[in-house]
Amino acid sequence: MEALQILKFSFKHGERLNFTSGTTKEEEISIMEAVFADQMRVPEDINSFIDSLLLHVDDEDDDYEDVED
Repeated sequence: MEALQILKFSFKHGERLNFTSGTTKEEEISIMEAVFADQMRVPEDINSFIDSLLLHVDDEDDDYEDVED
């Protein structure tokens, strides 16, 4: 309900939704490059990084055990 009220207020004050804002080719390339750079970044503490991955795998294993029961 709150979101609808905000939209209604915006429309009454001449503002329109722009679904293409931020979707130029250059902006999309910039976003993809930033995501890629972040994914390729080497962690400073590799052991902590590996531990965090192993903890994440253990959490997922717990979820599967719940489904099987």
